[in-house]
Amino acid sequence: MNNLELLSRLSCAFGPSGCESEVTKTIEKEITPYADSVYTDTLGNLVAVYKGKSSDKKLLLAAHTDEVGFMVSEIEDTGMLCFSKLGGIDNSVLLGKRVTVGDGRVRGVISSTPFHLIEKDKRCDAPSDGALYIDIGANSREEAEKLVSLGDFATFESEFFELGAHKIKGKALDDRAGAFVMIELLCRLYTEGVRPDFDLVLAFTVREELGYSGAGVVAARENPNAAIVLETTAIADLCGTPEHKRVAEQGGGAVISALDRSSIYPRDAVEYALDCAKRHGIPTQIKKFISGGNDAAHIGKTLDGIKVLAMSLPTRYLHSPACVVDKRDISSMLDHVYCIITDPKTKEVLL
Repeated sequence: MNNLELLSRLSCAFGPSGCESEVTKTIEKEITPYADSVYTDTLGNLVAVYKGKSSDKKLLLAAHTDEVGFMVSEIEDTGMLCFSKLGGIDNSVLLGKRVTVGDGRVRGVISSTPFHLIEKDKRCDAPSDGALYIDIGANSREEAEKLVSLGDFATFESEFFELGAHKIKGKALDDRAGAFVMIELLCRLYTEGVRPDFDLVLAFTVREELGYSGAGVVAARENPNAAIVLETTAIADLCGTPEHKRVAEQGGGAVISALDRSSIYPRDAVEYALDCAKRHGIPTQIKKFISGGNDAAHIGKTLDGIKVLAMSLPTRYLHSPACVVDKRDISSMLDHVYCIITDPKTKEVLL
């Protein structure tokens, strides 16, 4: 975790689903010196190829670059902006949050009915979609239209900072933290002069948060023998959550999924990943509660089917402007993926 400045830039970049180019341009500058080839496809997926000692097998690594966000759906006569949500965002986290809107990066605040005007029996309820607006400081539709347009996308504006001894807070760490691990991995392989026994394809994918996954397109084009999706997972490790509903613990290493709401992961791949971590003394954990889904579902069902593994960072407050991850888990994920790639058993067992 010596490169927090890069993770900060990735976190703060504007990149709601469908508008990932600012993020991918940042990543492209970082990876180009280390990859054997880099290309961007028609959807906007950024793909790097790192050649191995042999090219008869291929492993795909994938992390998505988009984040949850908003789209301007109407401009009121008052200058307030109505919006639709891009991805799964709980309305209870929205009120009063800062946002950035459109290509002009116009700053705004999400507003709703003042608390003292809400009926007493409804004051504890989250505001409904129709009761939320973005306030950009405009006093009329005409004034607002000079700054934004219908169809403009928006995302949270949030500060990136270290939290306590081990944690980091920032927006879009789902899944910029996974992308960060892939960048660091490629740099490490190149710097150490390590070439795996197979070709490595690193895909920084688009549109995961809306389910219109770019990862499936990359998988169909590259047709790998296996894939590892580097993601984040909500962990429900807060006070008041029953133990049987807790997904994982921060500081315990990356989380390996056996099952989620969109994939059943090959048992041999799960067991091999756990065994590899154990042999190398790397902290890791199993996802204990069935929840969520990710690009593994799209990759796994591509062509004739692709063996896929999901490895996630345990994360608090997903899909909010204040995602929190643990630096120790990021380091563990990086070490874990590196060991899988360089382990002599990987080509035989996983590919």
